[in-house]
Amino acid sequence: RDDKVLHWSDEFTFQTPPEVGDSQPIVYVVYGDQGCPYHGWKGGQEWLEAMLERETNLSTVHHFGDISYARGAAHVWDSWFRMVQPLTARVPLMVAIGNHEYDHTDGGGLDKDPSGV
Repeated sequence: RDDKVLHWSDEFTFQTPPEVGDSQPIVYVVYGDQGCPYHGWKGGQEWLEAMLERETNLSTVHHFGDISYARGAAHVWDSWFRMVQPLTARVPLMVAIGNHEYDHTDGGGLDKDPSGV
């Protein structure tokens, strides 16, 4: 439609793997159950800030599920992505699907969930 406006984020880059001969240790953080504090799941923002303060040379991060607890609400996903942008703008983030990534609140089945639940 002509009345839609597209908004693009800033462009961010990161480099992986380290250059040959780099003696810096690889710092690999793995965690889960973060949630999105803007929608009632307290602690996710504080945990992220503490990790960024402590781990100044992160190489990569793996979030193993129960990411935002959005439960199908796109605005919660938007808030979660804004919350993790200070991290994801610097290092690669790999995510896995946890039980709270099922984006339906009742039922499931064909075309509602990739697991077929």
